[in-house]
Amino acid sequence: MTIMFWSIAAGLIVLALIFVIPPFFRKQFPTNSVEQQEINIAIYKERVAELKQENLTEAEFEQAKRELDQTLLQEASQSADQTIQPGASASWASFIILVGLPIIAVGGYWFSGSPEFLDPEKQAQMMAKGHNQELPSVDDMVTKLVTRLEDNPEDLEGWKMLARSYGFMQQYDKAIPIYNKLLALGADKDPNILADLAEALANINEHNLRGQPSILLKTALEIDPNHQKSLWLAGVAATQRNENEVAVEHWKKLLAQIPENDTEARQTLQSYIQKAQQFIEGGITETTKASTTTSKQANTPKLTVSVTLSAALQQNMQPTDTLFIYARATTGSPMPLAIVRKTANELPVSITLDDSHAMLPDKRLSLFKEVTVIARISKAGSAAMQSGDLVGQIDKVVLEENTQVELVIDRVTP
Repeated sequence: MTIMFWSIAAGLIVLALIFVIPPFFRKQFPTNSVEQQEINIAIYKERVAELKQENLTEAEFEQAKRELDQTLLQEASQSADQTIQPGASASWASFIILVGLPIIAVGGYWFSGSPEFLDPEKQAQMMAKGHNQELPSVDDMVTKLVTRLEDNPEDLEGWKMLARSYGFMQQYDKAIPIYNKLLALGADKDPNILADLAEALANINEHNLRGQPSILLKTALEIDPNHQKSLWLAGVAATQRNENEVAVEHWKKLLAQIPENDTEARQTLQSYIQKAQQFIEGGITETTKASTTTSKQANTPKLTVSVTLSAALQQNMQPTDTLFIYARATTGSPMPLAIVRKTANELPVSITLDDSHAMLPDKRLSLFKEVTVIARISKAGSAAMQSGDLVGQIDKVVLEENTQVELVIDRVTP
């Protein structure tokens, strides 16, 4: 590596000298000589144009043009005689550059560059050091954010980031107090905060949006009548109150904002609107409503996952570690279609995943025929997979009304 570096450096220096030295030994025209030639040529062209306008015979025109040509050549030769020949000063300048350029280049790199990379042992040490540096976990970043907010409690954007981080980690019990703090700090006019708080409250109450979540969503829509998340959640809340007309109104307003090319989201929302309209129009009576709901639940795919930890990895697990159990699409986005969070001390455990565990309304188990099922133990409690996590996985699980799988956590993430 060192020999190659110096070979390349020497080649570049020689290449630089090839471009720098030769001009000192070339004939050079004084600036005024170059300008004079340009003037002479311009006058010559102008004079030829004038001759063409005069009433001259062809012979007279050719004779006059030859005289102009001779005059131009004579003036050009006189200018060439005024060229500057290289002298002793050029030789000295070339000698100084020839010696000084390599010294400056090498010395400059030695004192200002990174010569330690020329030592193979130091290269190996630096590479090993780089490989050993691990990216901070989500928990580490959240901890740093909490510390920063303790020193700057008025940082509104920082509190927003913290609340959403807890929501992403599904730690709603921690997110809700932060959202309430944001309301006290003046974010009560932010529809994003109001909708996020409503969602967090519902998630710790079996997805129930009645009560305070509905009040928050109503306030959000008063501030921004077109707020998409609030429109979706307000529609869900309306169906929970058996106010299907209100739900359709919210969802139709949301549907108008979804791009035509987002067919999956539009189809999902349209199916919800259609079902709500069936209740409104009497297609489904109150008598049959309960049975329809039961039938719908029976036909919705449910995935029961029984998770165990292999004996070989028992010593790698701490009871306080976080256990994630989730299903995701076999291809496409890695976003979970349904997810449950547990603690490792609950193993072995059996859980049932369905649409109620969806993270997004248009990304649900019932919309897919095949999924990948994953169970992961995280020491950091991070939603993103990290080195050292304990993982078990089953690919290409076909979803039916009641699908059951047994999953063993049997490997360590490299």
